[in-house]
Formats: sequence, structure tokens, C-alpha cells
Amino acid sequence: MKELIQIFVGVAGLLFFGAAFVKATFSWEKCQENMRKQGHDWPRPVALAACLAFIVGAGYLAVDGYTTYKATSPSSINSVEKAQKYVLGTWVYADPLDPKNLYVDWWQKWVVKDDSSIDVYVARPVDGSWGKPENMRYSVITNKYADTGERYYAIKVLGTAQFAIIQPDGTLSYSIMGNGAVPMRRGNKNPFSK
Repeated sequence: MKELIQIFVGVAGLLFFGAAFVKATFSWEKCQENMRKQGHDWPRPVALAACLAFIVGAGYLAVDGYTTYKATSPSSINSVEKAQKYVLGTWVYADPLDPKNLYVDWWQKWVVKDDSSIDVYVARPVDGSWGKPENMRYSVITNKYADTGERYYAIKVLGTAQFAIIQPDGTLSYSIMGNGAVPMRRGNKNPFSK
């Protein structure tokens, strides 16, 4: 989300300072008159240089935001290493439970760490907190869907039948041996009512 804000601010800065540059270039007398009313008296080269500096800065901000956003989007994942970086952080499944789902009948929170360890929290909606985590190991795997042949990347909790496939919408599809899939979302959500 912060990357999208960065892109927006960069583009807005480009538009604003681009317009100021054009105005300073083609109607300098009007610009000087407005600046004098505000107590400024800048020479034309200084005003143009300042506008250019802000245009370059805003452009860099927009491009950097876009590059970061693109690099961290699920669509950019094309290796286990990139998938490993993508899954780092906190993931939560805390949607209302489906009584028809025979595989996932609890809430789940994962804190995925860079050292291949994962803190796994399990709770029921009636609990008051996530409780204490179980520290486990994980690996990031890749495979292909049997029906389409499309490659996917997933995080597997070692020693269990739990894994979560990285989805194009940015969620993880958490399941037990591929059954009862539910969405895990990034963030440290506290779903417990007081």
C-alpha cells in the first residue's frame, strides 16, 4: 500500500512541478508578479532549476514506488528465492469458519521468518487471543498444477500436511494436503472480540 501512495505522490509532484516549469518557461512575467506578491524575488534560472530538481525528485519517487510495487507483487515471483522473500512477515486466516469445511476448523496465524522458522498460532473464534505459538520449520516449494500445468510457489510447514500457495491476488491459499483451502492475508490482525 505504501508503494501505491509513493507512486501517487510522485505522479502528483510530476504534474504540479511540470506545470510550474511550463508556466515559468512561457509566462515568466506572470510568475514573477505572483512571487513578488508573496515576498519572493527569484531569478528565472533559479526558479527553473528548482522546478527541474523537484520534477527529477518526483519522477524518482514515482519510478521507485512502481519498481518496488512490481517487485513485491505475486505476479513477479518466478523463483523459489523470490517466493521466499514474498512470504516473509505475518499472515492470518481469521474469516468466519465454514462448518462444511472438514479440514480447516480453526483460525491460523503464521509469522514467517528469514531463517526458515515459522511461529504457528492456532485459535478458535471463541478464544480470547492467539495464545503461544509453536515454532516450526518451513520450506518454500514450487510445483505445477496437475490440471493446467501452471507453476505455483508455496510455503510448506515441515513435518505437517499444511501448506499455502501464493495466489495472484496476494493472499496465501492455506490448506491441509490441498483440501479445505482458505485465504490467509498479510498483516497482524486481531480478530478476537473483547
